Amino acid sequence: MKSMNRFVFMGLCTLASSVVWGQTSFTLEEAKSYTLEHNFNALNADLDNRIADQQYIETRGMGLPQVSFEGNFNHFIHLPVQVVDASFFNPNAPEGSTVAFQAGTDFSTSGSLNVGQLIFNGSYIVGLKAAQFYADFQASLGDLTREDAIFNTIQAYELAAVARENQVFVD
Repeated sequence: MKSMNRFVFMGLCTLASSVVWGQTSFTLEEAKSYTLEHNFNALNADLDNRIADQQYIETRGMGLPQVSFEGNFNHFIHLPVQVVDASFFNPNAPEGSTVAFQAGTDFSTSGSLNVGQLIFNGSYIVGLKAAQFYADFQASLGDLTREDAIFNTIQAYELAAVARENQVFVD
């Protein structure tokens, strides 16, 4: 309420200065359009509308098919060396002799593809309706904010017009 009174006061001062000094004069329609373009509350209401619409789109997207792909590639530079008794491979090998070899692969790849679809979920449906209600509520709140700004501008314009007529009468 305090900011609204400040806005009315600033609008009144602007219109009064145009009457007294004659620098700028607005018609009522120009004053309304100027108010809608420069009023912080109206601009914030427009931003809130966009945010609510994007939140609804985000919530709706949760129910769309989800696809994820993950891939992995490994290159083993140094394969470990294994040492075993030679008789393990050759039963005729002399007693106590060993064989060294590298076990494993030089490269390894893997991949996975996951596809999911939300078929039915009651909480999703309720959340989607709540997000839609919030978007509609923000839109109506934005309309109310713009109407309040225009109403205050009209009041300030009327006060300036009365002041102009009083000045003409006094002169």
